[in-house]
Parts: sequence; structure tokens; C-alpha cells
Amino acid sequence: MLKKMNQIRIQDRPIYDFYSYHGYSLWSFYQQILWEEIQRFHADDGRTKKRKKNYAFAPLKDLIQKIFILGISLVSFIIFLIKRPRVIVFSNDIVQGPFRTDLRINELYRFLNERNISYGEIIHTVFNRGIINRFLARRRPIFYLENADIVFSLTSRFKRKFFADIKLNQINWSDFSEKERSFAQGILKLFSKRAEISILKIKLFKWFFKILKPEFLFAIDDVRYYHELLLAAKLAGVKTCGFQHGRFNQYLVGWINYQIPPQKCLIPDSYFVWNEYWQNKIISLSPTFSYYQDRIRIAGKPGSIDQSQNIIHRTDDGIMAVLIPHEVKAVKYEINAYVEKFLACPKTKVLYRLRQDIPEEEQKKSVAQFLNHSDFKIVGPMTDSELRTVDVITGTYSTMLYEMVEKGIPIAVLESSTTEADDLVDEGMATKITLDSEICKMMKKISETKENVLKKSAEKFHTKADIKDTLSSIL
Repeated sequence: MLKKMNQIRIQDRPIYDFYSYHGYSLWSFYQQILWEEIQRFHADDGRTKKRKKNYAFAPLKDLIQKIFILGISLVSFIIFLIKRPRVIVFSNDIVQGPFRTDLRINELYRFLNERNISYGEIIHTVFNRGIINRFLARRRPIFYLENADIVFSLTSRFKRKFFADIKLNQINWSDFSEKERSFAQGILKLFSKRAEISILKIKLFKWFFKILKPEFLFAIDDVRYYHELLLAAKLAGVKTCGFQHGRFNQYLVGWINYQIPPQKCLIPDSYFVWNEYWQNKIISLSPTFSYYQDRIRIAGKPGSIDQSQNIIHRTDDGIMAVLIPHEVKAVKYEINAYVEKFLACPKTKVLYRLRQDIPEEEQKKSVAQFLNHSDFKIVGPMTDSELRTVDVITGTYSTMLYEMVEKGIPIAVLESSTTEADDLVDEGMATKITLDSEICKMMKKISETKENVLKKSAEKFHTKADIKDTLSSIL
């Protein structure tokens, strides 16, 4: 479906060329979000239902938050003008750890603070999810990415459109079923508006960078939101650096850009990956990153995950401990079916690891039926000593699966509608299990994987690169 949409022609031009600005395809900017929409389209009702606002004063709360965002951003911009930061950091509106930021780039903040390098922040946020509370917890000036969206909503009626209106009846829909055509037409209407917002966003942040004149933009590589910033910085003469925050695979289409010419796609001037394994992976998967492979550098991890690479020697206490990380996209009833099977195995306990960026109660709802089970336990981040008690880690796509291969813990990939970690199975670093398999026997066998096999897999992720040395070479 994605490839078919990427082949749509508008006014006798490929869609990726129709929506372009300064030679770069805006359509390529939207690939990951488009893919998520397509997944919802194909998913069952259990995954497609969106939350509805269930409070009476939603419009008023939205207005207050928008005024708050505009006001805080204006004050922060004035502070930045006085401060003249050398670096602008882009990340998500997450407040974690000692630097009250996204833990996936925690070490980047540590370096900037320890070296007294001045920096400002651009934050992507989500409305109606504690914006004000997170700002108060962060306690420092920030400029919100969503300013452009708010300005667009206020000015779009009076502003001339950058792109011509699409005439849907002039597009060839012969490759689409009736249901697909209806979906694709709705998407084009949605993304034609998004393209107008992108133009405004690029112009706004080009102005932002030109006035502040920072030397660098450091950005977490969230391909759903950072491309406009990359282009704005490029047009303003600011160097851009992107930092890997998670896995790469064929399903993460925002890094791959299927059927879009690489020269029309935008990546940072320097793109920092964790190790050689991920460097080779992104180059092999993505024509875009293959085309720009001279920009890719092995840098070590910018996150706060323990970066020691020692193989964990597991503690044998006679109980098989199965660790399952909470996965946002996982289908609840599919995961729960596996949990039920695990708990039915003799001398087996299940540890359900919560994410730090999602409210705890929200995650617990996914496994509510097991909360009172004596062999089911909710856990948070785990130290190496705690991980030594884990015999098998299971999941469908979580980056944690890859990180635990590096730790030397056996991995079981669960077969489900959201399974994306097939590459671990294909490369011999994990075993796939299904609901109709003899799960207890398989899990026991996986838990007994020999240490030399685990070590061989772990070595694929090892690197001598250190994020502090990398940042020192830049700054």
C-alpha cells in the first residue's frame, strides 16, 4: 500500500516531486507517519480505535495550552537571544533522569552540561498530555515545534497556499481497491494540509536559526518530526547532527523512503549511529542512507542505557524468569495470550517491564488480568544484577530485544500481528515462538542457550566508540 501511494502521480508528476521544497521531497518527510496510518487502516478494531476527548471543556483546555505554548516559546526565544546558544537540541517532550529529558539522548545533555556548552531546546510535544506539568518539571526555557501548527491554524484562511489544490478525480486509481482508494484520497487531503504546515514550519525555523546563529542543531532522529528542522537549519547555514535512538528494520520506512530517489530525501549533515552493526544495517536497508553513507559515523550510544558490554552470567535459582517489555503498538490480547501460556509453565514467572515515557497506570491496563497473579510482577528499569535473574526476554519489536542481545540474554520473538524483530531470528540471534508451539519446552530450550552462542551474537553490537569522544571531536 505504501509503495502504491508513493507511485501516485499528480499533474503528471510523482507525488514525491509534487510536494517538494528547495529540491527536497516533503512527501519523504511523512513516510513514517503515513506508514502508521496504513497500519491502522489494515488493523483490527482493537488497534484502530482512537481516544475521544471525554471532558466537557476540551476546546477551552486546548486554547489554554496553545496560548501557553506560544507564550513560553516567545519568552524562551528572548532568553535564547540573550544567551546565544552554541547548540540547539531537538528532542521529544519527555522528562526523565537527572537532566529532565528523553533518556535516549541523556548523555548528550550530560556532555553539554559538564562542558558548560550553551544550548537551547526545540521540543516536539503532544497536546492534552500534561504539557504544562512537563514544562514545570523541566524548569528551563524551550521553544515548541508546534508553534508553526498553531500559527497555521490562525492564519491559513488568509494565507495563499504554496501548493496547488489536488484534483482527486484526475489521479489514476486503477491499482487501488475501492476501500484503498477511499483511504488514499483521505490521506491526500490530510497530507496536502500537512505540506502547507511544513512550508510554514521551515520558514519559521529558518528565521529562528538565522537570528540565533547557533553553530549546530543536535537532533534525536525522530523521522516523524525532525525533517523540517533539518531543512530550516540547512537553509540558515547551521550544521545538523542526527543521533540514532532505536533500531532499524524494513518496517521503519521513514529511514528507508521506498521508491523515492535518495537525492530528494534529506538526512543530517552528520548521522551518528551506535555501532558498526547498525551502520551496516541502515546502509543495507535504505537507499537514502546508502547514498549518503559518507555522513554516517559510529559514535557510541547517546542514551543513558548501561553501555558496558560484559556478558551477563545468569543466576540459576530454579525459576525461569521471562521478561516482557511493554510495547506501544503490540496488540493487547495477543501479548496476553502469550503471558497466559508462560504462566502455565512450571516454575515460571513473568516480569512485565514498563516504559518510563508512558503513565504507569496506562501500561498496567494492558495486563490488568494478571496483576494479582503471584507469578506476575511489574518492573521498571533493571540493573545488570537484576537482569542476571532473567532467563529469556520476549517481545515483538522493541529495541530492548536488540539491546539485550548485546547483554548476552536469550531472546524469544513472539509471532503476532506487530512482529518486526524478524531480523534477529533471520540472523540467528533469537528464536521465534508461536502460540500453537510447545511454548514451555521451547522457552526452556531458549533459556539454556550456550554462553558461547550468546557471546557470538553480542559481539556483533560491540564498539569501542564512546559518545563523549564523538562529541568532543565535534565541539
